[in-house]
Amino acid sequence: MPRALIVIAVVLIGVPAFFVWANWATRRHYARFTLRDVQAVLEDALGPSEYYDNWELFLAWPIDEPYLESVRQRCIQIWDECGEKPGDEFVARLRPVLDELNKP
Repeated sequence: MPRALIVIAVVLIGVPAFFVWANWATRRHYARFTLRDVQAVLEDALGPSEYYDNWELFLAWPIDEPYLESVRQRCIQIWDECGEKPGDEFVARLRPVLDELNKP
């Protein structure tokens, strides 16, 4: 019986603790995004891929650097206005944001 209680305690405490830690680690990763990281996400979003996992995580987590956070906010607005199945309008509106980031 005590073993069962230990297993239950580990599951009830350990599993949620793992997800809290993973969530915190993801947030810290995105909070530290650099210009190159943001450029890479935008290039991926504009590319031929139909998988938007990085894009959705980029939109979900704030960035500590104020300018890059303002870019992320603009991207959120574009995504919201273009819908969840990006097409020509999405590309036309996101491309200038990437071009702005690529300026020396």
